[in-house]
Amino acid sequence: MTDLPQMTRGTYGHPRSFWEQGLRLDEYGVNAVFIHGASLDAQTVERARSGCRVFAEFATLNGKYGDYVAHHPE
Repeated sequence: MTDLPQMTRGTYGHPRSFWEQGLRLDEYGVNAVFIHGASLDAQTVERARSGCRVFAEFATLNGKYGDYVAHHPE
């Protein structure tokens, strides 16, 4: 039998609203959080890591950096 890697099931956004309601992300099958980099702090990372992998999102190539994509189509 082949062991398959664990599927990543995440939420894109801060898990604060779950936590404020006393909910746990793993109760919903969530094992990863994708949080905007500016919203990360040590407390959030520590709490999220209690059952999730933490990914920081940073705005790149979203049109706010001039014509970068137009000049670098690769």
